[in-house]
Amino acid sequence: TPRLRMAGWWGHRREDRFLMDPTFIPCNGVNGFRVSNPPVLLIACARASLDLFDKVGIHALRQKSIRLTGYLETLIQSELNGMVNIFTPSDPAQRGCQLSLSINLSNCQWKGDGDDIESILVHRLKEDGIVCDFRKPNVLRVAPTPLYNTFEDVFVFVSALKKILYNI
Repeated sequence: TPRLRMAGWWGHRREDRFLMDPTFIPCNGVNGFRVSNPPVLLIACARASLDLFDKVGIHALRQKSIRLTGYLETLIQSELNGMVNIFTPSDPAQRGCQLSLSINLSNCQWKGDGDDIESILVHRLKEDGIVCDFRKPNVLRVAPTPLYNTFEDVFVFVSALKKILYNI
C-alpha cells in the first residue's frame, strides 16, 4: 500500500513547480518528501543577508527601489511601447521592485509560435548576464533589486530586451 505523504512546495518537481497545477508531482527520491520549509543551509544564507539589510536600512532600500523601478517603468514605456505591456500597478505604494511584463508578440519581429518565446528570451538575456523569470504564456518578471542593482543595470536590461524583441 502506498504511504500518505505531506505535499509541499519544496517537494514538488522543479520543472513544473511554477505552473501552479493543483496536482502534486514529487521530486525523485527523498527530495519529494520535503514540505514547505526551506532547507536549513538556505536559511543560514538568508540570515547573513539580513545583516546586510540592517546595515543599509530598509527605508533607504525602499526609496531606491521606488526610483529604480520607476526608471524601469519609464524606459519600458518609452523604448518598448506596444511590444511590452506592464500589468503591475503603476502606483509604487501598490508594488515592490518587480514589474510583470507581457510580451506582445504580434508587435515584435517574432517569427515563431508562442511556445518558443520563453527559451529564446531567457536564453538571450542570460547571455547578456541578465536573469529574469518567465511565466507562460508570455510574461517576463523583472525585479531591479535595490541592494545591488544600479540604474545602469536597468538601462542595459531595457536595451537588451529591445534588441531581442526587434531581432527574434
